[in-house]
Amino acid sequence: MSLWSRLFSSGAKKARAEALRRGIEVVEVQRDAPVFHRFSTRFEHLERLSTVCYSVPRTRPGLPRRWSFLQRDKATGAQYPHGWMYSSLDGPPPEALQAVLAAIATDWTEEYLEFEADDGAVKAFWEEWGGVELVATIDNWLRQLEAACAAA
Repeated sequence: MSLWSRLFSSGAKKARAEALRRGIEVVEVQRDAPVFHRFSTRFEHLERLSTVCYSVPRTRPGLPRRWSFLQRDKATGAQYPHGWMYSSLDGPPPEALQAVLAAIATDWTEEYLEFEADDGAVKAFWEEWGGVELVATIDNWLRQLEAACAAA
C-alpha cells in the first residue's frame, strides 16, 4: 500500500468514526458526481462514482421539500461563487436557507462536496478524505441547513 493510500485510508477512517460519533448517518452510494480538471476545482463533467453520504434528519419538513446544492459551472447553471448551483421544484431558497448556501459557496473551494434535502433528511455527499476537522465543518453546515429548512 502506498503512502498516499495509507494517508487517505487513515483520514477516511477517522472521518467516518467522527461522523458516527456526532450522530450522522453514513452510507456509501453511487451517484453522478462532478469531476474536476486535474489540479483544479474547475468543473469538467459528471461521472457515476461511489461516494459517501452523510445525513441528518429533518426535524420539521417544510418548503422547499426537495432541493439540491451542487458543484457545477456557469455553463450548466451555477448561480453562486465557486460554481455552486441551487435547484428545487419549489422555487428559490427561503431567506434563511439562502444565507447558509451563500456561506457554503463562499467558504468551500476544495474538492467534491454537494448537498441535497428531501422530506426526511439533509444530506452531504463527499469523498471522506479530510479527517475529523472536515467532518466538523460538514456537520455544522448540515445542522445549519436543517435549521434553515425547519425555519421556513
